[in-house]
Amino acid sequence: MRKSRKLAAAGLIVFLAALSVWIYSSTRLPPRMVGILPEASSVLYANLAPIRAATHFDRNWDFEHDAAYDDFTKQTGIQPPRDLDQIAMAVQGTPQDRRYSEVLRGNFDRQRLEQWLRGHADSTAEYGGATIFTVLHEGRPVRIAGLSSDTVAISNADDVANIHAMVDHQRSFFPRAPALVRIHYSEVPAGSSAWWIADSNPELSGITVGNNYVDLGLPSGAILVGSLRYTGALQIRLAALTTSES
Repeated sequence: MRKSRKLAAAGLIVFLAALSVWIYSSTRLPPRMVGILPEASSVLYANLAPIRAATHFDRNWDFEHDAAYDDFTKQTGIQPPRDLDQIAMAVQGTPQDRRYSEVLRGNFDRQRLEQWLRGHADSTAEYGGATIFTVLHEGRPVRIAGLSSDTVAISNADDVANIHAMVDHQRSFFPRAPALVRIHYSEVPAGSSAWWIADSNPELSGITVGNNYVDLGLPSGAILVGSLRYTGALQIRLAALTTSES
């Protein structure tokens, strides 16, 4: 009887320890898919599932698109506003030449997606157990790799090392997030459905959004942390972390 009580107590301790680790990792560590990203000067994450459930934006999704988009949705069955659940993006390069690496998670038929990619890819390569499809778009190589049944990595960086890094990180049990996120993620409010961490241009006082420079009057070296969450009311927050109080 005493032995069974000790086993029960030990089991309870292990359970509570595991629960504590899970609560901490799910609330104060960045989402695992962010850890798959390569190093970057700006990182964006959005959990679209709760936003879609609250706003039903997928029912009212209406934008101009071309025949290539129609072909993609028809052949793969993927409707991004309906099927995409999470997105993590790393921004690299210069204000004059931005490059992006993304991790997308959602509901899709991987076999149909890979069939479409094989029909449109300019080349393919094997790396780390994944097939990397390269599609040339506007003179840039866009590399796509299926990481799991519900996760895809995409990068239009010239250096193939970016997509290789994402394939490698996916295999890690605890992938390390980009340094910018590791250092500043604690500034993101808990429960945020979307957030953005960016290193402002070190020589100027603002940030680059897409190919446009926005002057925010910030001191050099400031870090911007933006977030969106719902706590009974929609809360949109943008904080600037400066190098000194002055």
